[in-house]
Amino acid sequence: MSLEIVPVAGKSGVRRFIKSQRLFYKNDSNFVSPIISEEAKNFDRVKNPLYQHADYQLFVAEQDGTVVGRIAAIENRRHNEIHNDRVGFFGFFESIDDQEVANKLFDAAKD
Repeated sequence: MSLEIVPVAGKSGVRRFIKSQRLFYKNDSNFVSPIISEEAKNFDRVKNPLYQHADYQLFVAEQDGTVVGRIAAIENRRHNEIHNDRVGFFGFFESIDDQEVANKLFDAAKD
């Protein structure tokens, strides 16, 4: 089985990234799936004011064409200016129970 980390691009990619969360909790009766259109607002570079001074790159981990993980790498330039830092952030991390998948996702976000 081939594991590949794929950068997400375009609205359809963002939608796939959002919908992939359901795969990780499909057997959890306590999971309430977010409304996709509402969740998409988090990633709208025009409408979300965060992206006036920040940017992100989304990644999905795929194994044989199936999403097995996801992560967002986030650069907040305002934070770095104020704190005189050169740091990045990550979020929206979800993964199957597989350390290799998690490691590769975090490596992609770090890079």
